[in-house]
Amino acid sequence: MKCTLKSLTITTCLLFASFAVDAAAQTVRVAWDRKADFTKLKTYEWMGRQQPIPNEANHIRITRAIENGLEQRGFQKAAFEDPDVLILYKAGVDQKVGADSYQTVSEWDPTSVKTMMDFHREKKGTLTVEMFDGKTHKIIWRAAGSELLPRADKVEKAIAKVVESLLRHYPPGSTPGTATK
Repeated sequence: MKCTLKSLTITTCLLFASFAVDAAAQTVRVAWDRKADFTKLKTYEWMGRQQPIPNEANHIRITRAIENGLEQRGFQKAAFEDPDVLILYKAGVDQKVGADSYQTVSEWDPTSVKTMMDFHREKKGTLTVEMFDGKTHKIIWRAAGSELLPRADKVEKAIAKVVESLLRHYPPGSTPGTATK
């Protein structure tokens, strides 16, 4: 059995470099308060306890993508009034070992099968977007997604796709892929 270890090096300052561009492969989990009336929610503001990720450029990319997604769904940033919802995001990266296998069969001896394994490190990013009621500060909606991180040059586009895949599930009960205004 032939085993090789491919080393994937991504600097730690790119904590939340991005998610894979193919959002279809992304895992998304959504939960919401079944008693909340989402039709009345029109304004938002960022939660005061937001802890930005270490990479400031990616923090800006994430917040802009979330704001754009909310505006596409009819939200406006609260100017002078109390917001209907408070927004909070969390991001992180986990590193795991992944493996790809393949087999080869001899043309002369079909019983001679070789199995090959390629091992590699995978970095999986997770983004969670949460909405809290503006008055009670209780959580009313949450979407979390995880995906393998791509190359650093794909960051901005990948972040936008991940945020869109999360917000596809807002408002709850809507058909994924449709935005309401």
